[in-house]
Amino acid sequence: MPERNPADHPLHLAEANHNPAANREKMAELCFEKLGVPALFLSKCAVLTAFASGRGTALVLDIGGGVTSATAVHDGYVLRKSVRRHAFGGDRIHEMVCKSVELRTPAPPLLPLYTLKRQEIGPGEFTSSYVDYPGTHPTFHRYHLLQLFKDAKESACRCHMINPNEQYAARGSKHYNHTTPLSLTHTSLPPLSHATPTTTTTTTSSSPTQIPPREHPVGVRAARPLHT
Repeated sequence: MPERNPADHPLHLAEANHNPAANREKMAELCFEKLGVPALFLSKCAVLTAFASGRGTALVLDIGGGVTSATAVHDGYVLRKSVRRHAFGGDRIHEMVCKSVELRTPAPPLLPLYTLKRQEIGPGEFTSSYVDYPGTHPTFHRYHLLQLFKDAKESACRCHMINPNEQYAARGSKHYNHTTPLSLTHTSLPPLSHATPTTTTTTTSSSPTQIPPREHPVGVRAARPLHT
């Protein structure tokens, strides 16, 4: 692929809604003096999200891996005083799901993919065996373990469109505590340990598994119009 000269093309960059002016000036300095671009335009992520939905005025909720932010956009401009951020995102949900599984009795074995070795034993039949890697750092093991719950969350989990209290109250269920809400802050997670070696045999099927469509997956920006 031939190399392209940045000086031959204008540059359009997307920046965070809370990006300070000093960072914007530094970015413009690098683009003009180092890259030599003929023109530069910086846009807020919330504005681009609203325009992608066909609206110039909207309330944009951005849920990422580590930060959740809500931004009001009016006529294509971000209302800076309306920007709200919270250090809660998809990564925290992975840890909460992991903890809920670890607290089960008995606790199921949790094996990251890098500890499993797959071998074919017959037509359409495979066996998976545990492989121990001594000296593996705990942070490396935990990262790959959380990737399992990330895949499960993004493949099968969906957001509640109604309040769980109202849902269980309508069904008349007594298994939900209406007075003690779930606390999402100050949750201490126990350290993870390597699971015991196991060997499993799986059989593939020609018919694909039907997964219900996701309504609002975590990690996707959504724009909602503002009504005055």
